[in-house]
Amino acid sequence: MEYEDVKKYLEADPRFRERTNKNKGLANMIIMKYSQRLNGIDRDLLAEICTKFSSADRSWRDILKKNPNLRGTDYDEKAELEEQKQSELGYKVGSSRKSLLA
Repeated sequence: MEYEDVKKYLEADPRFRERTNKNKGLANMIIMKYSQRLNGIDRDLLAEICTKFSSADRSWRDILKKNPNLRGTDYDEKAELEEQKQSELGYKVGSSRKSLLA
């Protein structure tokens, strides 16, 4: 799921805009994209998995921030990767405003 996919879903379904529905919305997007490979997984279970994943991801980031000895060799590449992605999305590097690059 790409940035534009999430944006389109937010535009199409106002319920997805509510924080309380974020994980159900993400679960819906995953089901729509991977329905044939999920073998009928329950939407609520997938939403719960999304919640657990988000929590684990936050913990992972916090632990690595506080414990440099646990970081992988690519940890310091984050800034460069973020700049590349911002550029791909049409942002000026180092700017929070979207630029008109076209």
